[in-house]
Amino acid sequence: MSDRRTLSGVVADHFIRQIREGVYAPGDGLPTLKEIAAEHGVGYGVAREAMQHLVALGLVDVRPRRGAVLLDIDARAGLDDSTLAMLLSDQAVDELYALRLLVEVAVAGQAAERATPEHLADIVHAQQVFEETLAAGEPHFTADVELHAAIARASGNRLFLRVLDALKGVLTEVRSKTGIVPGSAQVAQAEHAAVVQAIIDRDPVAARAAMRRHIETATATVHRAWLTAQPPNGAGDGRPAPGAHQPAAKPSRPARGVNGSVTSRGLRDR
Repeated sequence: MSDRRTLSGVVADHFIRQIREGVYAPGDGLPTLKEIAAEHGVGYGVAREAMQHLVALGLVDVRPRRGAVLLDIDARAGLDDSTLAMLLSDQAVDELYALRLLVEVAVAGQAAERATPEHLADIVHAQQVFEETLAAGEPHFTADVELHAAIARASGNRLFLRVLDALKGVLTEVRSKTGIVPGSAQVAQAEHAAVVQAIIDRDPVAARAAMRRHIETATATVHRAWLTAQPPNGAGDGRPAPGAHQPAAKPSRPARGVNGSVTSRGLRDR
């Protein structure tokens, strides 16, 4: 990890602690980047990266002519200082996706076993929103995260849902960085279809396998996005190239239906 990125994490953690202590309330403005740089003895770029960390965590909104404004963070009360600070480090991407692999694979299997017809309809609707947003050429990252949230709700495991809900803002931010990887959205679309179909088929083994493939592909895609975003001269923070490759998208198999009577397409048409 570079000194610059370490410093930006320290500065961001300083503001997180102040927010926790009530120094800032929702709607309050934070110091300007120039003021942050002067107060902490860092460069303007470090101050900007620290603010971007806070934005990525859903704590701060940057508004024209007002600067950085603190958002209502009640929904994030479950994340303590150490967890938030950890999410600011460069290692967080690897750790975040390792956590996703542990949690979401189990979530998919439980969703296949426990999903109600209403849950299935919600999942297919979320899948449709993702596909329509992608086809329209609009930002699809929030729709991606919402599909995973719908699957978590279908698992019936409230703890799983709380973990994923607490990470929603970070997942959306990280996912948004992968747009620079050609074809990544189409690969995700095909893998989503495989996960959803396995859940509809009430096949927990297939659901877990499909979700594992999806998270592993997503991890490789994030690494590719990271490498693509590095300066042309190779300057960066010293992270080694992961050597992962992007698998090609495979056509999703046709929906066969829930209990032989309700298909994925049929659910969409409701």
